[in-house]
Formats: sequence, structure tokens, C-alpha cells
Amino acid sequence: MPPPLIIFVDGFPFSILSCVNGWKGFEVQQPLQTGLGYSINIKSEIFGGHRADDLGFFNEWQLRPHYAVQPPGGTLERASLLIERIYYLDRIVHRAYAMLRHQVCNIPFRFVGYFHEAGLSVFSPQFPHPTIMSRYPALKVFSLATYAGRVADGLRDRCVYEDAKRAVREGFPVLAAFEEFDGAGHSYGVGTPEYMDRVHEFVGWVDDLVKTFRSQNGDAGEIFLFSDHGMANVTEEAELDIERTFGRAAPDRYLYFLDATMARVWLFDPTLRESIASYLQSRNFGRLVDDETRQRYGIASRHGGDLLFLLNEGIGLCPTFFGRRTAKALHGYDPTLANQQGVFLYSGPRSEAARMVSAISVIHPLLDDALRHGGSQ
Repeated sequence: MPPPLIIFVDGFPFSILSCVNGWKGFEVQQPLQTGLGYSINIKSEIFGGHRADDLGFFNEWQLRPHYAVQPPGGTLERASLLIERIYYLDRIVHRAYAMLRHQVCNIPFRFVGYFHEAGLSVFSPQFPHPTIMSRYPALKVFSLATYAGRVADGLRDRCVYEDAKRAVREGFPVLAAFEEFDGAGHSYGVGTPEYMDRVHEFVGWVDDLVKTFRSQNGDAGEIFLFSDHGMANVTEEAELDIERTFGRAAPDRYLYFLDATMARVWLFDPTLRESIASYLQSRNFGRLVDDETRQRYGIASRHGGDLLFLLNEGIGLCPTFFGRRTAKALHGYDPTLANQQGVFLYSGPRSEAARMVSAISVIHPLLDDALRHGGSQ
């Protein structure tokens, strides 16, 4: 079996596939149910088979197991609260902190010591868990990490295409990861003219990669194309001000983290559980994720918070710990919803088996098998 061509695109929704006139060469074209959470975890499951409970993190920022600093008090706490209330002062201080120490996004300074950026991209050379990239050293991998510090933002997906095409011609097994595509949805919204320009550009790259691969290998080789999630346009914003109801967050009471489409709450005072859970459940823009669902998606541990609140599709939290504005489109909602579905396309001799693929949980063993039999050792 010739070495496979694996094409990954971050954030390509199945719902947009009907707008694409290309890709006629894929016998299998179907929706792919994603996981619960964001790309940092979903990619780890796709390329390594690891879920959040295996990795020890859920989403990019995680509660520290032991706090690096004590909670601010007195004058320091009052200063932190003042900074939060004055927008431009808050931005200036955050940027100065990022330059002098490290990036903390929009996390309030009184929370900085409680959280750390634990999530590590599966494409990072420092990723500590086994993946198809580490298991098959002959696999040529092209991703954002390949060009970090060398190529400007917005140009890296084109480099992925050009270098992947060259590697296909040279007969290597190839993983081409188009990770900048996700940003088109966030910046412009799904279906807008700017977004569709990116769609058609990507389709052209894929058509050329497939043509190059088939000219090298005929019909024998396998081509996989898939995404990690879909995307839905944001039509409404919602604010979640837990502290207004329950007082200041602190490590002897509760702590929380606001992501774009979810909130995680860690409880240290057990008497607060019922009241905070009731408060979250009463919000008409989301719901608490139950224990059974968390177990099913591999986030049963405390990494996902003691309480996990998930927004309704089309609503974005504002502000969040990443910024004070929401994106034009978001993902990370209920993964069973149609707009959250990714795509799975396949061309090759195992079409019948490929038609059984419906969720990301089966992608990793499928890729592993293709690489093992495709001369990638």
C-alpha cells in the first residue's frame, strides 16, 4: 500500500460542504461528530487517542494543582479590582505583563496565580504523549508549529499546502494540517463573502494535493480529509457575573474560568455547590453538563471544573477570560448539534470501512492502521 495523504483542517463545518463544488474524488463524504470542548483537546484525541482525563487538562487554561501565589488582599486586591473596571488601563497593564512575564489573555490579575496554560498543542515538539507523529517518524508533518517564528500569521496554511505537495511528489506519507482556516470563521462568520473566499482557496489546494497524490499512486493509496469541529455564527451575547451573586471568588470558596462558550467552576466550600449550580441552571442561555455526559466525553475529572456550564449555540460569553469581545462565529457548543459537526472525507480501497466513521473517537485507530500498512515505519 502506498503511503497515505492525511489532510486536517481546523474548524471546517459539514454544513458548508454543500457549497463546495470540488472534492468529487472522495467516495466518502459525511459529518463527523466532535468532542466536547475546544481544539486543544479534540486534536489530541484525533492524533493520539487521548481524552482530557488522560491528558490532565481540559481547554487551554487549567486550575493549578497548587497555587503559585497567595490571593491578593488589602491594597493589592483593591488595585486589581480598579484595573478591571477601567478598560484601557486594564489593556495597558495586561500588555505590559505579557511583555515582562508571559501572556495571560484577559484573565483578571487577582486570578493569575490560580491558573496556568496547561494545554499543549498535539503538534508541539514538547507534547508529552504518544501520537501518530511520534509513532511514525517517516510521516512528514506540516502544521502551524512547523512555521512558528519563520512565517507570518495568515501565510502558514499556504506554506502547508506548498510543502505538502512537494513531500507527496517525493513519495512520503504526509500530514497536512491547515490550522489557520479556523480563524476565518471566528473573524468573518460562516458563509460571509470573506469566509467563502477562504473556503474556495482551501478547496483549490485540496484538489491540487489530491491530483498530485493520484498521479503518484493511482487508485491504490488512501486519502483522508477531516476537521475537528464545525462552527456557528454568534447572534447574541451573554454575561455571566457569578461574583455579583456569590461574592468575590477565592480559593477557600470557589474559583471560575470563563471560556468563549462555557464556564468552569471549582468549589472549595461545599455549602456553595447547590446554590451556584441552581444559579447556573437558571440561566436561560445555557445548561449544566451532567456527569453522564462528562463521562462519555472523557472529562469526568476535576479538570473540567466541579461544575461545567455550556452555552446554547449561537450565544457567546462576553466578556471572557480571553477578551472583552466575542467572535463572529464560535464552536465548543453541544457536539451533537448539526452546525458543530466536522467533516470526514475518504478516498481509497477501504471505502466501506470509512463509511462507518461517524465520530472523532475512531479517527486515531484508522490513521494508525493506514500508516502502519502504508510504509510509514
